[in-house]
Amino acid sequence: MHMSNDTFPSSPDNVCASFDYNPIKEGSRFDVYKASMFYARNYESMEKAVVKASRSSHADEAFWDKYLKILETASHSSSQFKEELHKHKHHPHGIIFPKCYVSAMDSTSSKLNSFFGHMKGYRKHIKKDEYVLIEPHIEGHWERYVNCDGTILENCPEILQAFCHFTYYHSDGELMITGLKGSFHEGHYNLTVPNIHSSSHMYGQNDVGMDGIMNSLI
Repeated sequence: MHMSNDTFPSSPDNVCASFDYNPIKEGSRFDVYKASMFYARNYESMEKAVVKASRSSHADEAFWDKYLKILETASHSSSQFKEELHKHKHHPHGIIFPKCYVSAMDSTSSKLNSFFGHMKGYRKHIKKDEYVLIEPHIEGHWERYVNCDGTILENCPEILQAFCHFTYYHSDGELMITGLKGSFHEGHYNLTVPNIHSSSHMYGQNDVGMDGIMNSLI
C-alpha cells in the first residue's frame, strides 16, 4: 500500500517532494501538506517543506506560473529595498521570500487512504497528472503582518510596512506588494508567497489592480 504522495523532479532544478496524504490545512485556494523536499537521487539533501495543491482544479504547470511570477517580483523588490536602505546607512532585519518549485505528481497515496481522508471530511484528492507547488518550510512562529487588501495588522513591524510602501514608490505606482505572512527567525523575516496589486492585473485573481493599490495606501 502506497502511504504518501510523491512528485517527479521539477524542471530545471530537479527538486522532488514526498508528502502526507492528508492536508495540515485546507484554505480557500490551496490545501497545504506537510512534506520533505530533496534533489533527485540525493536523499542527503532532504529538508522540511510544504506542498500546496489547488482547491479549485487539478492544476497544470501553467496554473502555477503566476505564483512563481509573484515570488520573482517580491524577491527582486526585497533586494532593491535592501540596497536602498544600505545607501542610507540603515541595516535592518532582512526580508526573504522562498524559492519554490513546480512539479508533477509521480505517484499518489492508495485509494484506501483517500477513503479515510474522505471520511474525515477532506474534499481534495490529488491525481497523478496534477501539478503542485513545493515550498521550503518556514521556521519560527507563523504570523500574518499585512492582509491582501493592504490592511496593516497591529503586530506588523515598521520594516514590513516600509517595504510595502517602497514597492509602490519604487515601481512608480505600477504595483504594490501586500499579503505579508511568515515568521521572524534568525534575524530575518521569512515570508511565504505574498499578494501583488498591479496596474496590469498580471499577478493572479487577488490582483485587483489600481483599486487594490489605492485601498492599500489609505
